[in-house]
Amino acid sequence: MQTSSTNRIAKWDNIKWLMILLVVVGHTIDHFKGSSSAAKSLYFFIYTFHMPVFVFISGLFSKKTVRRKNYLAIYSYLIMYVVMKFTIAAAEYLCRRGEKFPLNLFYDKTPAWYALAMFVFFIVTIRIRRVHPGYLIPASILLSCMVGYSKLMGDHYVSMRIVSFYPFFLMGYFADPARILDLMDRVWVKVLSSVILVLTILLCWTRIDVIYKFMQVLKGMDPYSAMPQVTGMGLHWFFIRLGWYVLAVVMSFCVMSVIPKRKTPFTVLGAGTISVFMWHSLYVRWFFEGLDGDKLLKAAWPTYYVLVAVLIAFVVTLILSQPVFARFTRLITTLPVVDDKKEGRRSRTGRKPNHPAEPGLPAGPSGRKGWKIPE
Repeated sequence: MQTSSTNRIAKWDNIKWLMILLVVVGHTIDHFKGSSSAAKSLYFFIYTFHMPVFVFISGLFSKKTVRRKNYLAIYSYLIMYVVMKFTIAAAEYLCRRGEKFPLNLFYDKTPAWYALAMFVFFIVTIRIRRVHPGYLIPASILLSCMVGYSKLMGDHYVSMRIVSFYPFFLMGYFADPARILDLMDRVWVKVLSSVILVLTILLCWTRIDVIYKFMQVLKGMDPYSAMPQVTGMGLHWFFIRLGWYVLAVVMSFCVMSVIPKRKTPFTVLGAGTISVFMWHSLYVRWFFEGLDGDKLLKAAWPTYYVLVAVLIAFVVTLILSQPVFARFTRLITTLPVVDDKKEGRRSRTGRKPNHPAEPGLPAGPSGRKGWKIPE
């Protein structure tokens, strides 16, 4: 189903909004895993699919940018990464009341990793997009499973997560959205997906202490040697990571299948997920590091503090996905460029192009005279 005003597919926007909500929920309940089995179970369940889905959706809608080699649009992710690193570092500096400014552009454990990874995904895909997916996707998965043995990979340059999640981006890039929608719309697929999700929830709820030792595998951020459960780096870890890809693909497809295709109150907000991604870390730092929010919630709601935390995450996501935040985010992350038609016209007449702010030039989509936002 398409939204009538924007011609967007409602299901994809529904998926995007739910996934960004789960990102905020995950970063919120992360502070309660040690004190609540429910938070621990929900946290594990979310990580079985939410980032693979996000990366897959990004790859699914990257086709035009990759084929046109739209580097100006791709560079916006690099800008986003730098802005996020500075704002998160500033928030941590203020919350810790004067400690050393915690900025390191080449080492990352914050949500900003996704922006840098997306930049790399686009650049690499432009170069290798003509390789047959039947070879490329298995090769990327095999590379990820092998790279896990390297102690040189990790949080520096987001290297491990780039390798770990790139197969999901490739799956999205080579996938046909129409065929996926058709498959997910079949009744038997929805029924089977619902059964799998219910069984997974029950497993997470009843056996979380057993399965939680694989949490770092789901995050795709550490080499095998950095996982505290590792007693050696045998061949079994290769198959454990390979099993993660199977689990992530199955869970991602099941979750996307059960999400409604019709327009919902949150569909229109699905276009503002980047603003939620970019700014929600400030809420996490301010609330949990600045105000000791975990202690406040436990004191106010000793029994239901996890539920209240989830509701707060929902409200934060709802606010940050509003169009005003989406426009602001796009304004500071998009590179303005001179209108090619105007520039060419002045070149043919022998006149120098006008200054972008010069009166008389038409305003582009960004609202700046003589400038336009790239696709």
